[in-house]
Order: sequence, then C-alpha cells, then structure tokens
Amino acid sequence: MTLLIVAPDWVAAQVIARQYGLLDGSGALPDGVSVAVRPEHLASWPRGTAVVFFDMAIWPERGRAAALKSDLLAAVAGGRLRLACPDDIASIRSAA
Repeated sequence: MTLLIVAPDWVAAQVIARQYGLLDGSGALPDGVSVAVRPEHLASWPRGTAVVFFDMAIWPERGRAAALKSDLLAAVAGGRLRLACPDDIASIRSAA
C-alpha cells in the first residue's frame, strides 16, 4: 500500500501527515508514505495510488503550487490517482 501526500511545500506535507497520525516519534514518515511538492512528482505514480491533500483554496495561486494543484486535479479526475479512504490511512498506520 502506498499513500501519497500532496502539498505545496514540505511544511504543509508534515502538517497533513500529523493530522492523519502518520508521523512516528522522530517526525519521520512511515514506509509506504511519500510526498509530492512539485508537479513532476506526480508523474510516475501507478494508477490507483491513494492521495491526501489539504484545502486547495489556500494554496498559492501562482507558480509551482498552482501547477501542482492543476496536475493533481487532472490526475484525480482522470482516475490515475484516487482520494485516500479511511482504510488506506489505517493500513499505513497498522504497518508502521
């Protein structure tokens, strides 16, 4: 199981990981969790990869974050990436 956290920067990715209880005691992500903070980071994920992200309304409207947002929405709408469900999160937590 792989879970992809998509965020406009690393700090936001850590906030998301913390909200979902995915950080270990040292603040590291468990195996199976990756982070995408650039549009090109979305390119190689296999179809059906589960993703989590936070409110895009507060993402920057320009630059790399805007491109990441656009690419993420296209990947989810096209079915290449999918929104993570509670079972996905639970699977990662139990494997850690």
